[in-house]
Amino acid sequence: TSPVLHSVLTHPKIVPRIFGAKGVGSQGDGCAQMVARTLEDQQALCELLATEFKMRPFPLTIGGAPPIKTAVLLCTETPITLFPAILATPPSLFPVLDADGVLKPSV
Repeated sequence: TSPVLHSVLTHPKIVPRIFGAKGVGSQGDGCAQMVARTLEDQQALCELLATEFKMRPFPLTIGGAPPIKTAVLLCTETPITLFPAILATPPSLFPVLDADGVLKPSV
């Protein structure tokens, strides 16, 4: 394991500012990816990593998406009558026969 990575991921000034983190790479040449709680936390983390750890952080902000209001969870059995098609496609993704007699995508 990497002692530097573990010292960063468990640092008491970092832990309260992130939702989670993970190490990426191997042999000590990797990096750490962190998910900051807020934009202010992201900026504070970048400053902390630059000053205390002498690391060059690369901040990334992904644009916000509208909140999900409705979700459809698709689940089905594994019917033998659909064999061998079920080997390539989960039955929950098969088209659905609508009332008008037209097959429509389930998603």
